[in-house]
Amino acid sequence: MKARVGILVYVILVLGVCTSLNAAVPGQINVQGRLTDSGGIPLAPGSKTFSFKIYTDSTGGIAIWPQGAIAGEEQTLTTGQNGLWTALIGALYPLSSGVFADSVRWLEITVQDGANPSVTMPRVRLVTGPLYVGLRVWGRCEMVIRTGVTLSGP
Repeated sequence: MKARVGILVYVILVLGVCTSLNAAVPGQINVQGRLTDSGGIPLAPGSKTFSFKIYTDSTGGIAIWPQGAIAGEEQTLTTGQNGLWTALIGALYPLSSGVFADSVRWLEITVQDGANPSVTMPRVRLVTGPLYVGLRVWGRCEMVIRTGVTLSGP
């Protein structure tokens, strides 16, 4: 009986920690860049419309995010003197775990400054970030919980 209570307390503690880890993962990604012309000169500072999409391939493929938003997630951003900009993709259409069901995803960014034709930049592969470690820990927590429940047995 004492072993069962100890295992139950352990499982409850692990479950609490794992739930906290899972709840802390946001549905957004911070993206930063620098807009320049073909000569590497920063574009004039000001307001520009950025459109973000996530694809299954570096060219072609299927746009898997945002679903139903033909133009992508559009955000109006201000670039600075050096052409620098930053955005939180997922701010309008939160990113779900389904978007990353496969380990290879590509981000496409289109920029419109209002004066020139829109420019779609070559897609960039999305790679692991710091919070992925949290997701991996969450997966381990599920395993520990399953093991703990199995060990408690009848």
